[in-house]
Amino acid sequence: MRYRKVGYSTHALEAMEERRILKEWIERLLDDPAWVQQEHGYLGRFRAFGRVPEHGDRMLRVVYDEMREGICIVTVFFDRAHRNR
Repeated sequence: MRYRKVGYSTHALEAMEERRILKEWIERLLDDPAWVQQEHGYLGRFRAFGRVPEHGDRMLRVVYDEMREGICIVTVFFDRAHRNR
């Protein structure tokens, strides 16, 4: 894994459970994202995108904060706006 430590916010863990998103999908996406954008208005916050073949090849968005000791996943969801990209 590219990052030394990956943590998850309470919101991210709840979203993962509700949306049936696996940690393995998130960590795989972080290792090899299709693309990454800086989150507008948040220094050190990024959006990583990647497809999940096990879930109908849908586009997953992972929003995370970069910190000195690693990253913290803020939220995750399947992004309908980027499904055809």
